[in-house]
Amino acid sequence: MKYHLAARQRKNRGSSLRSFPILRPIGLIGRIRPIPIIRQSALALRVSGTPPKLRTAVFTLTRCPQGHDPPTLRALRKILIRPIRPIRPIKDHPPPSVNLFTFFLVDRPPKWALSSPMQQMSRVISSRRADHGNRSLGSMTLLLLLAAAFLCQVSAVTGKAPEQNPEKSVDSALSRDEADQALALAWSAVKRDQEPERAREWEEGEVTAGGRTMRFATKTFGEPPADGRSLWISLHGGGGTTREMNDGQWRNQLRLYEPDEGIYLVPRAPTDTWNLWHQEHIDALFARLIDSAVVVHGVNPDRVYLLGYSAGGDGVYQMAPRMADRWAAAAMMAGHPNDASPLSLRNLPFAIFMGDEDSAYDRNRIAAEWGQKLEDLRSSDPEGYPHKVRIYEGLGHWMEGRDKEALPWMTGFTRDPWPTRVVWRQSSVPSDRFYWLSLPEDTAARGQYVTASVENSTITLETRNVPRIALRLSDQLLNLDQPFEVIHNGEQIFHGKADRTAHAILLSLEERLDPRSAATALLELDLENR
Repeated sequence: MKYHLAARQRKNRGSSLRSFPILRPIGLIGRIRPIPIIRQSALALRVSGTPPKLRTAVFTLTRCPQGHDPPTLRALRKILIRPIRPIRPIKDHPPPSVNLFTFFLVDRPPKWALSSPMQQMSRVISSRRADHGNRSLGSMTLLLLLAAAFLCQVSAVTGKAPEQNPEKSVDSALSRDEADQALALAWSAVKRDQEPERAREWEEGEVTAGGRTMRFATKTFGEPPADGRSLWISLHGGGGTTREMNDGQWRNQLRLYEPDEGIYLVPRAPTDTWNLWHQEHIDALFARLIDSAVVVHGVNPDRVYLLGYSAGGDGVYQMAPRMADRWAAAAMMAGHPNDASPLSLRNLPFAIFMGDEDSAYDRNRIAAEWGQKLEDLRSSDPEGYPHKVRIYEGLGHWMEGRDKEALPWMTGFTRDPWPTRVVWRQSSVPSDRFYWLSLPEDTAARGQYVTASVENSTITLETRNVPRIALRLSDQLLNLDQPFEVIHNGEQIFHGKADRTAHAILLSLEERLDPRSAATALLELDLENR
């Protein structure tokens, strides 16, 4: 006797799973609720042969409130699941006309399936929509089950019986190989789920996030490398003028630069204000653009470049440090930094191009000052703050195309998503994630400061105004099979190991469609109450 847990996706909103021929013989518990995220999904036990006397479990996926720890992760604890090869249709019943994503073999139902907690599962096992560009995350519950397949010490190939360990869960420790497999499988499923929506956005030439919609135009150059195309986000000038004038600047930017290889993307700023490229909504829009390019066009997330001219250069001064963990390199042409700081550029190659006669708003003088700041930072931290500064003699705001030398310089760099030293200074638009550091929801604030470094088995943190922090860890940063210590402001606050878990992997992919920066372990630290 075998009991099979099957995951299905129903395309018709609000329909009952009773219409599935393959499920008609099964007595369903509870009602199937429509959800707007993946329309309708359910998990159900189906039986081949004569079923024993047990209740059939149906878990309804519904929308749930946002939370730092998604309920899907908590609800799937203590489930014993292992993968098997695809199952043939049940005799005398045609296969369902739905997408069958995967199968799992359950040798016996968990105890909670026959007791009162069963009543809670239809409410707790759920899916939610994250507030990151209105991104659909309806497949996350399915992904939890996919990742859970790696939590049991079994062999799907040999058909060995699973080791009966009801304590295995999505929070259970994984080996490095298991974590790598879980990440690959989860990323494949996320990409497949997101691709149709992202492809539509790309075809329509606009993205929506942060309460704004942004148009964009693209050109593609060269042949795609084996490890994925590069992406060049190029910001137009203008700002503080009419829509027609800024539209002209947008069209001009599309002609301005030509990389040897890559997707050259010029977004049209969603507003026409003077600060059009560093308003609060820009972070979410850029993140959405990058994620979509990775999913739809196979862009290498370690080869995403930022450049901009005039008001676009203003944006580079601001967005390069704010989103330094998304860029491989950045180049600023003829812009003004306003209140930006270079401190967070520690791991981002940054170039400045300016005419020495471009004196409006003191742009030329401030560009030289920034060059000196970067030089000083480099002197005190020789492995950080790579930079290039060109102040062209005799040139004004228009540099006659000489700034195009930025592109071959930028091409020589790729992003390191796991640098051993991070400097994070929160700007006027604070964020909750930066490289392998993250902050709990609603705790990021302007002026917070963190330096974090890894050497051998020691992580050293120095912080200001940061009450809690989470370390997003990976074997690319340190060996998670070995214990390590965390030193905060001169005091040891942790010594031990951080387990690789499906939880960490799935949370990373929920935040960003960036498998190369996905953590496999999380360590949350309270820096105030110790």
